[in-house]
Amino acid sequence: MKSIIQIEGMTCGHCAAYVTKLINNLLSADNFKVNLEANNVEIADADSQTVENIKTAINEDGIYKAI
Repeated sequence: MKSIIQIEGMTCGHCAAYVTKLINNLLSADNFKVNLEANNVEIADADSQTVENIKTAINEDGIYKAI
């Protein structure tokens, strides 16, 4: 199941790299793509619990907001 999470606060390549690092703790890099221009993360194949875990990891960090 493909999922897209909007990310508020990503403004540069360093931001995208940081969000990538957060998600890499939960998913293989082959399963997602951080898109700086669209301010989102596209997840190729993840269940709803994994998507929620990713949102939580991003939101708990406090720098960015996952919607």
